[in-house]
Amino acid sequence: MKIGIPILVLCGLSGSTARKATGNALVVPDDGNAGKTEHTEAMRLSIEKNLKVDPKHAPFRDTNRENNVTCWQDVLGLNCFKATYVLRNQIQADTAKVSAWFSVNVEARDTAGQASVQMGLQTSTSFMHSVTYGFSVAATMQVNNFGFVGGTIGADTSLSISKSSTQTKTYSRSYTCPPWTRCMIQTMTWHVDVTGECAKIPIIHCREDHAVCGGASLTCDNYRAFADKWCPRVAFTEPCTVSTPIMGQDGKPLSEVRLVEIPKKQFRITGWSEDCDMALLENGEQWNPAKNMYHADGKWYQSADRVTPVLTKCTPRDSSAETEDEDAEGR
Repeated sequence: MKIGIPILVLCGLSGSTARKATGNALVVPDDGNAGKTEHTEAMRLSIEKNLKVDPKHAPFRDTNRENNVTCWQDVLGLNCFKATYVLRNQIQADTAKVSAWFSVNVEARDTAGQASVQMGLQTSTSFMHSVTYGFSVAATMQVNNFGFVGGTIGADTSLSISKSSTQTKTYSRSYTCPPWTRCMIQTMTWHVDVTGECAKIPIIHCREDHAVCGGASLTCDNYRAFADKWCPRVAFTEPCTVSTPIMGQDGKPLSEVRLVEIPKKQFRITGWSEDCDMALLENGEQWNPAKNMYHADGKWYQSADRVTPVLTKCTPRDSSAETEDEDAEGR
């Protein structure tokens, strides 16, 4: 099946005027190679090559959180009156593998018959999936008119998308759906999965974060007890994965608008019934030209995704027999 998908705009760029939609699949439609083009494949590879995990501020998820008493030295120093103890599960940048994917929001659908159909778009809606629960993470790409410059994936609570959401912007454009084609206008929004190993890092927060292992100055018994409990385990890592939308440097989701064209199917006639009222098609179905109805699995149906077969010559068998009889009598 030949599918034409011209990419019309890349959104989320600096100065632009202008996450998987509810009920839609990741790629719409999901038949054959629909939704996959050389452009989208190039985009995916470019994102995976240029988007890097920041080793100094790698994504993390805090667990085993508890508030505990602080040391009297911190109280007297007005650093904090209560300390927060957490076990930080942080992705190790040197183990991280980035996989790019996109969500799809179908803005409009139409099907053209013999004549082309005009389609219009006034707004574009991006659907952003929430980040993996509990993680502090944000992905930001810097993009120019020639492709990706680079980008980082790091820990950023302020940009973490806590729940799935949409973002709609004004985008006016008209499209032509060619004859005998099913067309869709889609907004694609890019996301990434980061898979790697997460290290367990004991943290005490007292005005700021303090890692308690590796020679940290522990000023009281509570701090030392927390370190003694968790520091022997820091050598162990476990697999982890985090997902997040990609944002442009303007703070908007990295998205594109495209027209998907899916040619309607046409099957050849391979034979006729004796009275020429039913045609046998190459896919094994029958077709009634007078009613433009198809027959398969014991049922009659009509299909907007089918191009009417090209009629071939058919002579009813009875007429042929009568002609032969007349010829015999004439002889």
